[in-house]
Amino acid sequence: MTDVNRHKNCLSIGEGVYEHYKEKLYKILCGLYYKWWTISFVIKFLYRSPIRQ
Repeated sequence: MTDVNRHKNCLSIGEGVYEHYKEKLYKILCGLYYKWWTISFVIKFLYRSPIRQ
């Protein structure tokens, strides 16, 4: 019985930590996605620029 309670307590702590970091994780992922999109856009723009031709 103590093991079950301990497991439930551990799960609730894990859920709390997950909820706390989920928002930060989404912000980091969105930031990385927009940085990647901007970098790829710049690379395409430079690749198509008349300087290369």
